[in-house]
Amino acid sequence: MRLVFSSDLHIEYHLEVVGLVAARARELAPDVLVLAGDLCPDLRRLERALRLLVKEVKAPVLYLPGNHELWCGGAGGAGPNSRERYQETIPALVKRSGALSLGLRPRVVDGVGFVGVTGWYDYSLRDPSLEDLAGPVDYASRRFGEVRCVDGSQVYWPGDDGSALSDRDLSATMCGLLERQLDEVEARSGRVVVVTHMLPARPLILAAEVPAEGLGGVAPGKRPPEEKFLDAYLGAEGLGDLLA
Repeated sequence: MRLVFSSDLHIEYHLEVVGLVAARARELAPDVLVLAGDLCPDLRRLERALRLLVKEVKAPVLYLPGNHELWCGGAGGAGPNSRERYQETIPALVKRSGALSLGLRPRVVDGVGFVGVTGWYDYSLRDPSLEDLAGPVDYASRRFGEVRCVDGSQVYWPGDDGSALSDRDLSATMCGLLERQLDEVEARSGRVVVVTHMLPARPLILAAEVPAEGLGGVAPGKRPPEEKFLDAYLGAEGLGDLLA
């Protein structure tokens, strides 16, 4: 099976990327195109993009939401909350577009099982060099110096009692959802592809050091503490433990 994979297109900033990805995917002639989230928080624009990709690629398109698709304006948002987006609104729009949704249940294509979750973060991927500068309160507030993780004001995922889940609880919820999918797909397919938006292990953080030529005035081989702080919001070791 030939897979073509893409993620983080952020078409709210670069609408032309949809056509470019469609053209490149046609050249690669995949059996399956996998999109692992952060296409666009605007769900109408997201649906249009998926419709175009389904039309142009001529292969099954599997789509998994990213954290940006869960942006709902926070607890005071007028539309569906993040949980409703993930469980109801997004799967419905993906179905209308002709694509296949990932995130809740397995999909089997030509005998290969596909499972996935957006995942979340529990600060386990934080940079250890910041231990003396940032503590639990800083990570929970999603603020450090002049930087912040915007999810705090945009994502509202209520638990069964209606109160917002903490980052750690949401991360555990995602791991539990993935575990159930893996248990289900093992009975249906001998080969399994797992897709997550968030990273499952710290070694996968690619921007571990600034290139030798430097970057934006930053000395080679060094990253500013503010950039290192954001590592905490890239994923969770629990995802990796589950896959292992």
